[in-house]
Amino acid sequence: MGSVALFPSKSDAYKGFIDMLVYPEIRMLAVNKKYKGQGIAEALIKECIRISKAKGYQYIGLHTADFMKNAMRLYTRMGFVRIPQFDFQPANDGIIVKAFQLSIK
Repeated sequence: MGSVALFPSKSDAYKGFIDMLVYPEIRMLAVNKKYKGQGIAEALIKECIRISKAKGYQYIGLHTADFMKNAMRLYTRMGFVRIPQFDFQPANDGIIVKAFQLSIK
């Protein structure tokens, strides 16, 4: 139905585009089109939050881009806030990969 990767803190998740972050990063969140709108993405994110919190982290982060409008709405609805100091542009195509972070204290 869906999948997600939770990268550990201080991993080079973005191949040198940004400094290694001191909190886990949600990556590659995907839900099969057949199951969209059923809360699967939110459940996957909540599980990443639960794991990160259990390991003692105070924050969890992710990166996305403007063309992922539904995902950005979900992240902001769940309380993620923009941290533009960790944005980056991986290709010379004008697409900015935007950073978000959630406090999970």
